[in-house]
Amino acid sequence: MIVERPIGSVGDKEYEGAVLDFVEIEWFNTHKKIDRKTSRGGLEIGLRMDAETARRGWRQGDVLCRAAGGVVIAVEIPPCRCIAVGGGGMGDTDGIGGTDGAGGAPDRRRLARLCYEIGNRHAPFFYDEDGDGFLLPYDEPMKVMLEKLGAAVDVRQARLLAENRVSSASAHDGGHSHGHSHSHSHGENGGGHTHTHDHSET
Repeated sequence: MIVERPIGSVGDKEYEGAVLDFVEIEWFNTHKKIDRKTSRGGLEIGLRMDAETARRGWRQGDVLCRAAGGVVIAVEIPPCRCIAVGGGGMGDTDGIGGTDGAGGAPDRRRLARLCYEIGNRHAPFFYDEDGDGFLLPYDEPMKVMLEKLGAAVDVRQARLLAENRVSSASAHDGGHSHGHSHSHSHGENGGGHTHTHDHSET
């Protein structure tokens, strides 16, 4: 069976009370144009995205098709190990940017530095549905860097959903590859030199 686009969502009224079977698609494969999966119930499904689906990606609860007996085959984005940032609250001393010590307002410079460093590493960045902070895929160097910048971090299982993504770039965007390079300078703490490095994505 080949599926090119979702036909609905498990939350739609027409699927109320239906027997569900799920196909697991990891968050980093939700924009993979061609894939082959086996549902938990053993049904083999080929995924071949049309143009619209390639733009939006597969999402949690997407209905792929109805199988024999009316079983509804849907997408499950499994939870993965994540870094939760700022779970204590944006304005708390245990939050994302700390406080400036005057009335508990977030330290805007620290927050800006935090966002800059995450963006500079091209890290996928998601809103946290279960809190008022953000989520990143677990990476030990990233965790250490965030802690050094004063962010409150926690490691836990969570779903990284495309609709909650903050950054626009995708590590696996439709299964194609591209590369780019940029240079930046290190000022006060970096010896005043400039270097160029390349980022290639597959």
